[in-house]
Amino acid sequence: MISLLDFPGERVEVRDGETLLTCYVYGSQWSKPYLYPVNGLYSQSLTSNGPKDHPHHRSLWVAHGDVNGVDCWSEAPTSGNIDHKGFSRLSSGREFADVTAKNLWRTRDGHPVLDELREMRFWKPVEEGWVMDFQITFQASYGRTIFADTKEAGILSIRVTPSMEVHNGGRLQNALGMVNEAELWGKRALWCDYSGMVGPSKLGIAIFDHPENPRHPTYWHARDYGIMTANCFGVSVFENDPKKDGRLILEHNDTIRFQYRVFLHRGDAREAKVAEKYEEYIRG
Repeated sequence: MISLLDFPGERVEVRDGETLLTCYVYGSQWSKPYLYPVNGLYSQSLTSNGPKDHPHHRSLWVAHGDVNGVDCWSEAPTSGNIDHKGFSRLSSGREFADVTAKNLWRTRDGHPVLDELREMRFWKPVEEGWVMDFQITFQASYGRTIFADTKEAGILSIRVTPSMEVHNGGRLQNALGMVNEAELWGKRALWCDYSGMVGPSKLGIAIFDHPENPRHPTYWHARDYGIMTANCFGVSVFENDPKKDGRLILEHNDTIRFQYRVFLHRGDAREAKVAEKYEEYIRG
């Protein structure tokens, strides 16, 4: 049984029986909602929340560094915020639980920029791992909205725990077989996976890009120091060509949707058969 435990104004815990899988953290003291911890099969978090080198890296999060000129990626004094406005769905059952949150992207002084609907499904763990599905819909409710071309963005982003980072023996790999930042940063791929040691176990976490997403397959802003983010916007940077423009524009009241699956598993991408799991995902 997957259950939800809501602590109003703070977080929603997702549990498999008595085992904590993750928490959706949405308290007003935070600049944006995020998931932390994100526990693997042995109840140890595979993610890091606000590390010293990048304190705005909030475990597993949604953000963008330039939406109509507003920075909702970093947490500087001038940055914008992503405010939790409520839940439209909280439901649980034998196989999965659903959490749907309504969020408002705004300037630091409160002017609205963008509406977001974040639909999350948390599946019951099985022997090979467990899965989270995301549907993230943006609506340009307040006028024409421009997602600018920047690498400081990623509709779904993960910062792994330090022991999984490449310089600590971890491994980045994408669907093309490219390994670590030198090979795969800024490249397009169906999926990207980060694996490494967590305590005594080798564990991994992958993000799958859905075929219906804009600019599929996405570019990856993935670094040896622990970040892995699906970023279809920073085209001029990733292609090293200032003539290219990765902006996405929504006219007033238009919507756009992004879909991802996150797969937490044992071993590295090969051992966990991540490529096969991706095929299962796109077949539905």
